Amino acid sequence: MGVVDSVSLIVDLLEPARVVSAENGIYFALCTVGARCPHPPRSAAWSATAFRPRRQALELAVQAFAQTAASLVVVALPTWSPTWVVFERDDLSKEIGAPLRAQLAADPRFADAGLRAAVDELTLWRTFVPLGIEEVAPGHETFLALTLFERSGK
Repeated sequence: MGVVDSVSLIVDLLEPARVVSAENGIYFALCTVGARCPHPPRSAAWSATAFRPRRQALELAVQAFAQTAASLVVVALPTWSPTWVVFERDDLSKEIGAPLRAQLAADPRFADAGLRAAVDELTLWRTFVPLGIEEVAPGHETFLALTLFERSGK
């Protein structure tokens, strides 16, 4: 990611943050048509729960992991306030198989209930609000991010 050494993901306020190395990470920002990126005005912004941007974020992560050696993909959603979907290569590769890859590669205008459920399961609990940069040691910084949704089945 270039700016920080790691991303510290807070999924439970009573537990320590999970620190993920950003050394081999990629950052993308999705934009709505005609909006200033990455955070469009309210009139052009999407909800963090909107399906289409989360599907695009998942597609970006799958393609980035297939075509690069990246171990982390962070995608900023086109929401009014900063919202990220954070994917780790090892974590996502355990959850996504060939049938889902094929569905994601298909026409983006089509999404049946199965694909919608899969995108929800793979993205909602990976959706975070970035809180800011914190120095963890001299010359080493982490980006703190707080989860928006609890993982289902937890």
